Parts: sequence; C-alpha cells; structure tokens
Amino acid sequence: MPLANNPALQAPPYPAPPPFEFTEESLPEAIPVAVDQLEGRGDEFRLERKLRLAVLIGAVSLLLLGLATPFAWLSVWIGPGDYEDSEFGERLTGLETPQGKVIFVAALIGVGSVGLGLFFVRRHLSACLLVAGAAGTVAVILLLTCRRNLQAEFASWRPLARLLQAPLFGGVRFPFYVAMLSATLVVAAFVFASVQKPQELPFLRHTGAMPLVQKHGGLIGAQALAVLIGLILFVLFA
Repeated sequence: MPLANNPALQAPPYPAPPPFEFTEESLPEAIPVAVDQLEGRGDEFRLERKLRLAVLIGAVSLLLLGLATPFAWLSVWIGPGDYEDSEFGERLTGLETPQGKVIFVAALIGVGSVGLGLFFVRRHLSACLLVAGAAGTVAVILLLTCRRNLQAEFASWRPLARLLQAPLFGGVRFPFYVAMLSATLVVAAFVFASVQKPQELPFLRHTGAMPLVQKHGGLIGAQALAVLIGLILFVLFA
C-alpha cells in the first residue's frame, strides 16, 4: 500500500472552527482586544518615528560638523580697519588646526557609519549608531581643546598690538560655534537613538551585570571608549 494512502499515517480530521460572528455578547470582549492591538502598533509606530527623527538630526549635524571645518575658526588682526586692510593679522580655518583635521575625519566616519547602517547592513544599524555617537563625543572633546588653543593664539597677538599702539580685533569665529553646536547635537541624537534601539552585548548576560548594563552595554562601552580617545587627543593637542 502506498504511504500516502496508509490510514495510520494520515492526520485525523479536525472539525473546522466555527465562524466568528459579532453579537451583542461578544462585542464587549472584542473591543478591549482590538484597542490593545492598536495601542501596541501605535507605540511601535511612534518609536520608529522618534528613531528616524533622531537619526535624521544626527546625520544632518554630522554633515554640518564636517562642512564647518574648512571655514575660519579664528581671525585676529591689528587695526585700524578690517582684516583685509591690516598688515598684521592671521586667519585659521578648522582644517589648519590638528583638532579640526581629526574632527573632519570623525565626521566622515560618522556619516559613513550611518549610511552603511541605513542602506547596506540594516541588521547592524544599532552598532552603526554607536559609532556615529562615539564620533560626536570625540569631536566635542576636541572642540573644547581647540577653543582653548584658539583663545591662546588670539592672546599671543596682544604684545605686538601694544608695541604698535594699535587696537586688536577678531576672535573665535561663528563657524567654530556651528561646529560645537553640531557636535553636541550629534551626541544627543545618536545617544537617544541608541537608547531606543540598543546594541546588546551577549557576553554580559553571563556576567551577572545589572539589567541596564546588559541592555545598554554597547552604548556605555562605545561612549567610554570615545571619551578615552578624546582625552588622549586632548593631552596630545593641549
């Protein structure tokens, strides 16, 4: 006897489920279930919308951070007149400073990681968000170092101004503050996105760490590493 026709191997017939009918008795029970399902989908949609908005803000801020580096971060000249009319002056762009070069590279790495996670390896988007947030943290630390160096550079022109008995003009320029604001937004946006879409580290589950550390261990580790790199560069460029 063929196996397909063997009664012992055939599944016993099961009665078809009765068709569902809305009645006055079943309607009160169906409404809470439908409301719970809609609320769950609404919460998921709102979470996805917040995540996309955070990634968009972070990506735009990374672009602004990189675009701010070719512009002047410091202008100083001895008057009277403007910078172009003065025989004594200096203008430094972001890319002419060691911090600005590293910040430009960090912005490129951040933009590249976001693009990679969004368009090529969506399953690793959480890790790409961590890289972008870490790049922003390094940029913030370097910008703080750079501001101090720019102020010191401006102050170094005061003796010559006193010698020439002429006023000293200039200071830290607007593109530098654009870079500072952009780097701060990068950190805020991608840290928020990483909290919403955490990158868990499997080995932390076996260490007995707190649930918060198990869930957000990737974010904590990436930011700690970024702070360490930033502090090392802070010391080197000080």
